[in-house]
Amino acid sequence: MEHPLLIVEFLVPEKGKGNDEPVKIPQLAINAQSLRFLNLITEGTVEIEANGLSLRLPDPIRFALHKIIVSQRRSKPDKAAKDMEAGIGVLKLLIEKGRSNEMQNNL
Repeated sequence: MEHPLLIVEFLVPEKGKGNDEPVKIPQLAINAQSLRFLNLITEGTVEIEANGLSLRLPDPIRFALHKIIVSQRRSKPDKAAKDMEAGIGVLKLLIEKGRSNEMQNNL
């Protein structure tokens, strides 16, 4: 689902061999993307308030690690580079914010 200021992706855990085909969820009339290691970002979450909304998001440390892990499994070099950049970028910001000790103890 896309919006000029927001992109919402529906994700489901990838099982077995996996493939690039979307997973149809007819009850919601949506297609979801299957993704390996999804539990890494769903088991560790943070809740934030933004513009009157309560949002549950992956912990930034876990999000960054997930991006780095997934980047190694990408078949398309441009997507792999984008994931790696995102993961490293988030980790750098976390270090700047003084969360390096937390990074070592998070997982």
